[in-house]
Amino acid sequence: MRSDGSGARTDELIASVNLLPEEVGAERRVRRRAALSVVGVVVFVAALAGLYVHKLSQVNDAEAARDEAAVEVADLEQQVAQLQPFRELADRLNARNAILASAMSREISYARALNDVALAFPASASLQSLEISLISPEDSGDGVINFGTPVANVTYSGYSTERYAPGVETVLVEFDRVSPLFNVRLNTAATEERGSTEVTNFDGTAAMSESARTGRYANGLPPEVAP
Repeated sequence: MRSDGSGARTDELIASVNLLPEEVGAERRVRRRAALSVVGVVVFVAALAGLYVHKLSQVNDAEAARDEAAVEVADLEQQVAQLQPFRELADRLNARNAILASAMSREISYARALNDVALAFPASASLQSLEISLISPEDSGDGVINFGTPVANVTYSGYSTERYAPGVETVLVEFDRVSPLFNVRLNTAATEERGSTEVTNFDGTAAMSESARTGRYANGLPPEVAP
């Protein structure tokens, strides 16, 4: 808007005219879009590079953990190999203990059994013979009704300076109190003159229970003699 000297105002339109060729403007727009595209590509590539570095770090950590685990496994395998001779020694010891326990499983403590019988015998009687016969496992089930599983048969004979009652009866009662013995039976009893003394001869049988076993080496050799 402009004033003409007389005070009146006149409105004039001022037009902006681009004098550059249209090709130049188009080229500028293309360059601007190209610059933006380059920036986007750079940002994308940078993001990919960061992700690659992160994944590469994870892979390196996993490989390091794998290598440590492999070293630990190799060390454990070496320790196991070093312990193999001790395992073989333990296996031989267990096998020997099993053989020993099997061989001694049927051993009977004869000394203890004879001592118990001697202590149970009354003063008025004398034992003339005592025979203990082991029963093999295949012969143990002979169909005889027993109050236990016999491991040996016992035959005995002797005499009492008293008559059958109470002399021989006392022997039977005391025999029955001996812990390894059961099924104590009298076969025969008869009087006989020995010099000027009348005695009662007797003989009988009994069975011997598992309690007569020694139980030695049931768990292998004792620690004091084990290698």
